Amino acid sequence: MILVLNGESLDRLVEAERSHWEAVRADGPLEDWETKSFEPAYESARAKSIENFGAVGGERAYRLRPLASRFTLDVLAAFDEDLPAVGESSEANPVPIGFWATIHYLMKQNGYDWYEEIDACTAAIENRLRSLAAFHGEAAAREALDDALAELRDVELDA
Repeated sequence: MILVLNGESLDRLVEAERSHWEAVRADGPLEDWETKSFEPAYESARAKSIENFGAVGGERAYRLRPLASRFTLDVLAAFDEDLPAVGESSEANPVPIGFWATIHYLMKQNGYDWYEEIDACTAAIENRLRSLAAFHGEAAAREALDDALAELRDVELDA
């Protein structure tokens, strides 16, 4: 699990939280932790969000990130094991429920319908493909896209 922290005073935050993180590691739910800075440095998390996503998208991204961080902590507290992204079909888990279901629950609880959820997931896939291409090359992104399309084409809609 990755917890992303943005802010101008990361060193102060790490020092303030170090003893808590070490205690959580000693108790078991956290195997290890590390900090990693990203370059180039930027003026503030809000400024970086606006630079990446524009005025409206940047403000939304800036305000959504802390919600995701709090949710991550809630997930760690609620589950004794790491949730799989999808999960494998089994007798105990016939419809593979994994972390993906949180996307659905969040969309539904916020009033989005089927089509809006499909649009959101499509945008998320496109975002991940662009990131994959930027970090691992276009061929890797193209392969992931082809795999996703093949899985979707194989969906059987039993009504």
